[in-house]
Amino acid sequence: MKQITLHVYQSIDGCPVIADKCFNAAVDACAYVLIDEETYLRIYLNDLDWPLEAKETLVVTNGCIDLTETERVRFVRGNVVTELRRIKENGDGMVVAYGGETGALLLDNGLADEIVVTTVPVLVGNGEKGLECGPNDGRIWAVRSSEVLEDGKIRDFPCGYQKYRSILEHEAAAKPAVSAAPKPKKERTKGGTKDADKLVRRLEREIEKQEQVVADFDRKIEAASADYQELTRLLGEKEEAEAALMDLMEQWEQAQA
Repeated sequence: MKQITLHVYQSIDGCPVIADKCFNAAVDACAYVLIDEETYLRIYLNDLDWPLEAKETLVVTNGCIDLTETERVRFVRGNVVTELRRIKENGDGMVVAYGGETGALLLDNGLADEIVVTTVPVLVGNGEKGLECGPNDGRIWAVRSSEVLEDGKIRDFPCGYQKYRSILEHEAAAKPAVSAAPKPKKERTKGGTKDADKLVRRLEREIEKQEQVVADFDRKIEAASADYQELTRLLGEKEEAEAALMDLMEQWEQAQA
């Protein structure tokens, strides 16, 4: 299934502004470009040619004149939502979407997987919005990253819950697993004192308790699969619990030496 990322450029007061070179880089890295009729005409008239020759461009339109007959441009007409769903489900690849009408269409029909919002530090002052959509459909969006660029722009990366959960799972899988606790030695440490033995026994009990704490987090995380905020909190707390377990293991090993 293709992933659709909607790019939005807006001023501080939420009005649309022109895209920057970062959008051009996103276009270069994708397989498909999805735009509306107004954006299509603006790109063509600005260059008096079609600059996206290496990309397959999808133009959502009600009857726009085809100015690029020899280029890789396909017009999406008729039942646009059904056609876009078919395109999205057919094959893989990244789709970069841009344009006010495009954004509203994607958001109103649950077709966008991710939104890249770039806020430019200017005030425009008109009533037009950089991001338009209909009534909230109840989808959960999570900001997975936010950065301030050198020119003062702020770039946020909200994504749908399903994508956010897959990101969290991928990050969790990439982390080194916590090794199992060493098997507690039941015999007294050779040459050890009573205080040292007591320390070892105490650490063994704490390790067992902390292992149970970590195991409990796995059950809680599974139960919170529908709530990304709770899921994020639990993953963070589990990471802290695993770090505490590792610290206890290191103390146990030192006490055994």
